[in-house]
Amino acid sequence: MKKVLKNNWWNKLFHQKKLSEQHELYRRYKVIYENYDQLLRRLNAAKTLSDILAIHKEAWKLGYRNNNLNVSQFGMFRAKSIEELNLDTLFLGNVYGLWTNPGTFWEENKEEDMSANGFGIDPNIKCYDIICRQYRNCLRNNFSSIEDEVSPFINEYEYINGDEDFVLYKYSFGAMPIGVKLDTGTIGGTVTTINNR
Repeated sequence: MKKVLKNNWWNKLFHQKKLSEQHELYRRYKVIYENYDQLLRRLNAAKTLSDILAIHKEAWKLGYRNNNLNVSQFGMFRAKSIEELNLDTLFLGNVYGLWTNPGTFWEENKEEDMSANGFGIDPNIKCYDIICRQYRNCLRNNFSSIEDEVSPFINEYEYINGDEDFVLYKYSFGAMPIGVKLDTGTIGGTVTTINNR
């Protein structure tokens, strides 16, 4: 995890580029973090490969990206890009004795059951349900991994910087950060910090 810089006047003056990059990373990670629960609810409710595929594409647009969710010439997702991924280029199987086939094959054979499978699986369970579970579990595990990766950064960023940006107030004698109180009752004045942010 990257070290989070405090968004204070010192870093604004001398580390503006790093602060900007960090804020952009925080903004992108926050989108991932805020959509995690909703994506999992929709994923658990999805009943068809088309529904799960739509969630995959939406999650990719939101920033849920890693090598396991990306396209690959010999992997599960054999399109040129995630946007072009469809049931013809989605390859699932190689589980419980089921051959690897494109999503269109599984859609056409929805009613096939797992009879005489030798794996101890209820013979009345449909192959299609197993394939949907395979895709759903792939997405769920990767979403969870990505969320676990972004959560510590978001928590540290918000702990160090608070929810709002560090703001400078302009006075006639210069800039003063929020949280600083100027005592003008003494000669020359003193500065007292109200909070440690």
